[in-house]
Amino acid sequence: MSDAAGASIRHGRRWKHVRLAVTLMVAGSFAALLATGLNADLESRPDPLEGQPAPAFVLPTLSGRTLASRDLRGKVVVVNFFASWCIACRQEHAALASVWAANGRDVVVLGVAFQDSAGNVRAWRKEMGAQWPIVLDDDSRTAIDFGVAGVPETYVIAANGTIAHRFIGPVQTDALQRSVEIAREAGDVR
Repeated sequence: MSDAAGASIRHGRRWKHVRLAVTLMVAGSFAALLATGLNADLESRPDPLEGQPAPAFVLPTLSGRTLASRDLRGKVVVVNFFASWCIACRQEHAALASVWAANGRDVVVLGVAFQDSAGNVRAWRKEMGAQWPIVLDDDSRTAIDFGVAGVPETYVIAANGTIAHRFIGPVQTDALQRSVEIAREAGDVR
């Protein structure tokens, strides 16, 4: 083998190692960024909706009647955007049921079915045992008005009609109850 051929082989191997090292560095950096982003505390990030008036809505219930946001004036309202096909929504159901049961009539939990059919939502409600009112957001207009990016998302609205807190992803009982208590203290009644 000539010196030129040997040098060419060594040069090719060196570039192979350099490419591998660069690829591993890029993949490692991406993995670290992804892990950091996924573990970020979403609760510590300020939400531009907090303190703003909650969007008004009029939506059909599962029974065919309508429910308007104005019907809930003067109460703390937990607005939960969910779907029957959403696994995380099933996981958070116990937290919503606990807050619903613990707070009596001055706190309303309201389920808003997102991109779902009435039949699927009725079956989900029966299976899960949800006792709170559920409305259908057939055209996703209310979800858009609230700024929903996906389900589940939960908004706690103070009695004065302002958004007190927004939860992205499944809620936990303690955090939701704390938010409800803060909302009870916030502002004048509408």
